[in-house]
Amino acid sequence: MTRDTFMDALEGRGSDGVPMFIRDMTLGMDVTDVDTTDVFGKTFDPELSAECITAFQRMTGQDAVIGCTHCAAFLIEQFGGTMKYPQRGIPVPLGHPLDGMTDFSGLDTEPKGKMLAALESYRLVHEKLPDTAVVLNVTGPLTKAGVIAGIEYISMLMESDRDVLDGLLALCFDSLSAVVERASGDGSCDAGIMASATDNPDLFGAEAFRDIVIPHVKRYTDAANKQLSSVAQASTPRLLSMGTPSCPQTPSYLSK
Repeated sequence: MTRDTFMDALEGRGSDGVPMFIRDMTLGMDVTDVDTTDVFGKTFDPELSAECITAFQRMTGQDAVIGCTHCAAFLIEQFGGTMKYPQRGIPVPLGHPLDGMTDFSGLDTEPKGKMLAALESYRLVHEKLPDTAVVLNVTGPLTKAGVIAGIEYISMLMESDRDVLDGLLALCFDSLSAVVERASGDGSCDAGIMASATDNPDLFGAEAFRDIVIPHVKRYTDAANKQLSSVAQASTPRLLSMGTPSCPQTPSYLSK
């Protein structure tokens, strides 16, 4: 499936087939037989990342790709945290850098370090695979908050301090906006996929899903739609939605 056919299907213009791609994070390193520490380390190697993504697409023939070899480092290190990089395998966060923090006003959300290099990987993949759609991986609101501050902490904030939680989610939104703006500026990304495993009514309950998750996902989607052609949300099966929704499909038991 070509890039144009993929986008036609994603945006509801009709297609001869159903588009299929893997929201892959690190499998390209296995295909090219490179060490994790070759791509990640003190710096992120966008050239090698793009080679890994390109090799994996050519092996599988999938209809789109995430444009960089991905891991939590882009969020963790952006806000001062540390990662463990095994020689082989997936990098692991060593804690949550914003756990316990109550004032987020002085934090810089502009992409830097590995995140900036990751965006360069997207650009290189777009050049190497001009006929394949490149999809920007972004992280849903509570999912991102959970990565940088910890699920236990945001669970506590839901019960005890919504003002601090709102400040954390505002920081997450500003971070998303800065990344999407950069990614769309050079035309390297055709669409976005929101990874939202933690934005889940089974985890935080229906009330939190309705009052916190849905409004913030809508805000994320609206912001991304201004920059990218399409947004797809991948979360729990009941949230799976393709196309350009203004808000994910709401289960009937949450619509009251």
